[in-house]
Amino acid sequence: MNPFRHPGVRHTPKYDVEKQSHSAEKTVPNVTASPASTNDPSLDSSGQHDIPPDPVLFTGRLAAWNSKVERLAGLEARGITRVLHEEKHGGGLHESGNRTMILGRYVMGYWPSKLVCVLNQIQQIGFCILGCIISGQIISAVNGGGLTIAAGCVISALCIGLIATFGIAMVHTYERYAFIPQLMAFFVLIGSAAKDFDHSAVSQGTAGVIIANPADLYVYYPVDTPKYITFGMTFSATWLGLIFCNILGIGIATGVANVPSWTDAYEVSSGALLLETYRGLGGFGGLCAVIIALGSVTNNAPFAYTAAITFQAPGRYAKAIPRWMWCIFVTITQLNFLPIMSYWVAPWVTILVEEHILFHIVRGKPFDWLAWEHKRRLPIGIAALFAFLCGWAGAIIGMSQVWYQGPVALKVGGYGGDIGAWLAIAFTSVIYPPLRYLELKKLGR
Repeated sequence: MNPFRHPGVRHTPKYDVEKQSHSAEKTVPNVTASPASTNDPSLDSSGQHDIPPDPVLFTGRLAAWNSKVERLAGLEARGITRVLHEEKHGGGLHESGNRTMILGRYVMGYWPSKLVCVLNQIQQIGFCILGCIISGQIISAVNGGGLTIAAGCVISALCIGLIATFGIAMVHTYERYAFIPQLMAFFVLIGSAAKDFDHSAVSQGTAGVIIANPADLYVYYPVDTPKYITFGMTFSATWLGLIFCNILGIGIATGVANVPSWTDAYEVSSGALLLETYRGLGGFGGLCAVIIALGSVTNNAPFAYTAAITFQAPGRYAKAIPRWMWCIFVTITQLNFLPIMSYWVAPWVTILVEEHILFHIVRGKPFDWLAWEHKRRLPIGIAALFAFLCGWAGAIIGMSQVWYQGPVALKVGGYGGDIGAWLAIAFTSVIYPPLRYLELKKLGR
């Protein structure tokens, strides 16, 4: 796929409400809405949303400059606005076209879903910063310390920000090919360092971190793409890469205690340790280390892209700021709340799944995808918010981190274990269905 012909680089889609003053869905044909969406007071006589128009934040020269940037070849001007069926690969009847954080409005309502957006913003930026730090350490180590870690971080952040700023076409093109040399570099590392792994060591550690936003990367896919293919791609790409890299990381960690040169390198930085695992390969080993450092770009460019989309999700003022500006903001922002931030994903996904299955598939009621900016056509969100907070409570008593262990986590095994995500799922899955049933019965939406 030529990135310059990707649907995402069409600068002003015909129904893009970010670029036009009227509603994107006003004249869209072939859309099936749920019965509850008809004759709704949230629509005026012309079909407008019940949210005021986006404020005009850029005028005069600033607006002209923004227009020039958005017309750059290959740059995606679209932000949070829903992708319509004629704007996807191959066209066809759409099912959603909404971004991940917008889908949260369909279970938590317009206002409570903002909480999830904020949590996701913190987590996504944190992931990007972690990747930049590791990348900076590796680049500095390869340079013999002549280049500071901070300078290495800047190089990594600029590469991530550049790809994310140009948007979905560039992200997809880069991700399609960048993993190949990185995978080869990992296999070279195995051949160089596996002899020093301690295969008898017992593995201990905290739970992994999960991030939500895959829908942002699929919104331009053909609408007839089989769901099992989308699920299979997401699941296999996430877990195969995660398992492979974690096993390799565990192997390196076991060698730190047994190989003096690895111990010394680890005291310098994680990047220096990774370079040390290539010892004996000379300049080729340094090249492999740099390739792995660039893996930070591969891993974090999608996060930076979706983070910018997430920053537009809370409301019309945030949406009025162009996506590419949010990408620049993400590139220069630093946060590190990751361990506790990751637990919000479990209850949120649980609510999404239960809402979809129990209150839409079982009841035979489709989602009204036209209502993504209609506050009075979205759920009020009381049930979802309460269940979400209860899920967080379960996560707190079950989490096991370096700085905190919950009372239930302490009772797992002989030394404690992290079951925060599982308790969050359990609490949420039990609490949400009856509350949602009452919400629908008493409030009607």
